[in-house]
Amino acid sequence: AAARHDLQRAFEALHTLPPKERVAFSMYHLDGKSQDEIGEVLGHKKSYVCKLIQRATERLRELGWEVPDAAP
Repeated sequence: AAARHDLQRAFEALHTLPPKERVAFSMYHLDGKSQDEIGEVLGHKKSYVCKLIQRATERLRELGWEVPDAAP
């Protein structure tokens, strides 16, 4: 029950992110895609994808979540 509650809280936190940040963050941290791959899928440069992931990470940390840093 505790694991289910934590998972629900994680999904709720992800859904507080703006859509582009949520997608980039999820593809990077959950799907294991590289920033280059995400950029190709979303039609953005790697630098913008990196920025999206960093913003999402900052927002989630503000909510109390531990998130590993994204590799450049």
